[in-house]
Amino acid sequence: IRVYSVNQQTSIKELHVIEESIDLDAAKSYVKIAWNPFEDVHAIPVKNSIFFNETNNWKLEKVHEDNTIKEYIDLIKYSPTKNFFIITYRHMKLVFVDRISHHVYLSYTATNLISSVQWNP
Repeated sequence: IRVYSVNQQTSIKELHVIEESIDLDAAKSYVKIAWNPFEDVHAIPVKNSIFFNETNNWKLEKVHEDNTIKEYIDLIKYSPTKNFFIITYRHMKLVFVDRISHHVYLSYTATNLISSVQWNP
């Protein structure tokens, strides 16, 4: 993943978190990066893991991984309260996670496809 500075119009960092592949199914989860403006952290989903990188120095802060779920991540969204994030997986699974401890508070399997999520402030 290449990070660009809009002001400088240059590449400032390259993060090596994605393996080169021609797997189109896996590639669908690589485009949904989330930014946590409260901590200046980018969340980059790769398969069934999320890599959290600090934006001030681009170092890897932590990784959220659930090896019990084999599905790829479709979406990550931070809560407006700054305390949680939601992850949606392919095949209709939604997980509610604590932002600091990464403790899973709720895991829900839907009967229909989850295409977006919105927090109720």
